[in-house]
Amino acid sequence: MVLLAHGAFYKYETRANHYDTFMANKNPELWASPDLADDEISNLFKFVRRWDRFFTGQQDLFQTTFSDNFKEIQFLSKGKFYDLDIENEDVQSCIQNIFNAFATCNRSGNYESTGASKLAHAMNPDVFVMWDSNIRGGYFGSKEEKSAERYAFEFLPLMKNKLHELLDTCTEESNLTEKESLDLLEKITGNSVPKLIDQFNYMTFTMPTMFKTYLGNISTEEKERISFPFGESIQYWRSKVSTRTHRDRKRTGKYVEMINELRRTGAITAKERKEYDRKWRINTDDRDYWFNEVAQLLKKSRS
Repeated sequence: MVLLAHGAFYKYETRANHYDTFMANKNPELWASPDLADDEISNLFKFVRRWDRFFTGQQDLFQTTFSDNFKEIQFLSKGKFYDLDIENEDVQSCIQNIFNAFATCNRSGNYESTGASKLAHAMNPDVFVMWDSNIRGGYFGSKEEKSAERYAFEFLPLMKNKLHELLDTCTEESNLTEKESLDLLEKITGNSVPKLIDQFNYMTFTMPTMFKTYLGNISTEEKERISFPFGESIQYWRSKVSTRTHRDRKRTGKYVEMINELRRTGAITAKERKEYDRKWRINTDDRDYWFNEVAQLLKKSRS
């Protein structure tokens, strides 16, 4: 079901690529410092604003909030969601503090719960699961159940249980352990486990009609494959999930890697780097041209 929700998400949610673009542009090395680069914050805010029209976060306040909470952010960066003791008091307190801090780093005075989950996930995609009002309503019966306490002490433990439930179809009658199944799911999809949980929640509660349509259109072959143990269907799912979207994501990652190297070595200016990034995002039909141009520039700079 995880892989089916993943497929449905990329088929029906037109904004799915915004997340991929952000992740491809993200430089993890820069997030290891409390003084986060302005470009990283700008890329993050582009992603959140494209998804959450109510988001009113301010970049300068985010920088201050990030620095103030850096130790707790780093504390959580050492593990992954499925390994993390999500009911440990120190872990829950850390998550609660981070969530509250980023839900209020704006000048509107609003408590931006959906935005906070996206900011937290973007900072640490291996731990934080995003949510929105529909997902909160689906699990708690009310869209207003949006506090950090609810998120840290109830939602994330519930998601841990949901993960075990979803994995039953992967590990049942298979020689794979849960961790082996999770590693394979991440490798096949290119998404972290928390992102895969989010996609399942999103299709279940935010786009349920589309998910129902997607499941109703499953081919006979897919229905047969779904009944097989995951360990016997890996190659099938790998070919099924390796769509144009995922190839483009890898290509975008390579493109970003190249322009970042050009900038680090001084082969292009900061302004030129931003322009190459803009051209890639806007002129999608010309990506072959820009990829080849940047590749040639990089080859020349290395010689």
